[in-house]
Amino acid sequence: MYDAGGSGLLQRLEPLRTSPETLLPAAAQKLSNYIRTRLAETDYPRYRSRGWTIGSGMVESSAKQLVGLRLKGPGMHWSRAGATAVTALRCAHLNGHWHQTWQNLTLTG
Repeated sequence: MYDAGGSGLLQRLEPLRTSPETLLPAAAQKLSNYIRTRLAETDYPRYRSRGWTIGSGMVESSAKQLVGLRLKGPGMHWSRAGATAVTALRCAHLNGHWHQTWQNLTLTG
């Protein structure tokens, strides 16, 4: 996937999908169908050529900083609305927009 993207994976799966010798033709078919509908999302060579990150580490780190550290402390319990509000404020703080966000904040009850 890294070097050839989803189309490269499809080329590697094709022999498995049609070979009577493989034990996994159904699994290869299922994976082929999944990748075939996501070729644009798995065009990793194009992403890398544009300098785009293809890993999930940044998103996972953001989720940990936004949600994990603030909402999952010992004894914490949140409503969906409260968790959404706190996450939005945490995001504003981490992005350096705290004062702008706070000035424009509308509180509802």
